[in-house]
Amino acid sequence: MALPTIVFVPGAWHTCDYYKQVISILMAKGFPTVTVNLPSVGGISSMADDALAIQEVTSKLVYDGQEIILVMHSYGGIPGTESAKGLSRELRLAKGEPGGIIALVYVTAYLIKEGMSVETWAMKMEPQSAASFSGALTYAAHRDIPAIYLLCEEDMSLPIGLQELFVSYAEGKITTRICKAGHSPMVTMPDDVVDTILMAVEA
Repeated sequence: MALPTIVFVPGAWHTCDYYKQVISILMAKGFPTVTVNLPSVGGISSMADDALAIQEVTSKLVYDGQEIILVMHSYGGIPGTESAKGLSRELRLAKGEPGGIIALVYVTAYLIKEGMSVETWAMKMEPQSAASFSGALTYAAHRDIPAIYLLCEEDMSLPIGLQELFVSYAEGKITTRICKAGHSPMVTMPDDVVDTILMAVEA
């Protein structure tokens, strides 16, 4: 059986360069990887634009019959979740179609309910495309696709209590894993991020 493709979505103010160590480890294990840089980073795009950019990448993979694990960091959890609409493996199997998103991995990421936005939290942060934070989520992918949330105990950007609150919002099955990292574990503790992704592969 083919290994799933791991698709990486960065957070606000980040490029996919932050995932280089994690990608290197996964590629050495034989996993295909794809990165999606968000148009709102360094731009004026909205959350919907970010979600569309992600979905353009994931839908091509899915329509090619590939199974995907979508890994999202920080703000990337919002457009990443939104982008998964219509791409779950279960939905595609029901239509007799191959491929689909088999798991969502939230790396100290925003995991919110439909109708919510990040605008409240964004007011406490430094400049990023304001339009990217005001787009309300219209599809809670974590309701339909199994998800794993990597809780980072030393995160000062999204404190552990806020991460736990996000997990409590989830309407589907969310597995949690805890590490002692700050906000960018893919840089400081890449093995923990890889282990979390491998949990999704094995689930």
